[in-house]
Amino acid sequence: MVLDKKLRVQTVNQSFCKCFKMSLRQALDRKVYELGNGHLSSRIPNCNLEKCNGANPLFQSVKCVTLFLSFKSLTFRLWDEQRRKLVGFGTQ
Repeated sequence: MVLDKKLRVQTVNQSFCKCFKMSLRQALDRKVYELGNGHLSSRIPNCNLEKCNGANPLFQSVKCVTLFLSFKSLTFRLWDEQRRKLVGFGTQ
């Protein structure tokens, strides 16, 4: 899911459409908290999400993740409890 600064859906993938039982056309230009009957998060009332996002300076300084920047995630490592070591995303 890709959102704009006003938390409106710009695009979604097929997995999203299947999970939320809606088409791309139905999801586009809707606010994120309107999806899933307004129950995407149980911790923050979704009707206040835009207000919280605008009020918190931390959220204003977040950089937009582009396709190019997303490639950096390929270098991330996760801790594997069973193997007791750091592993990459592609590790079997």
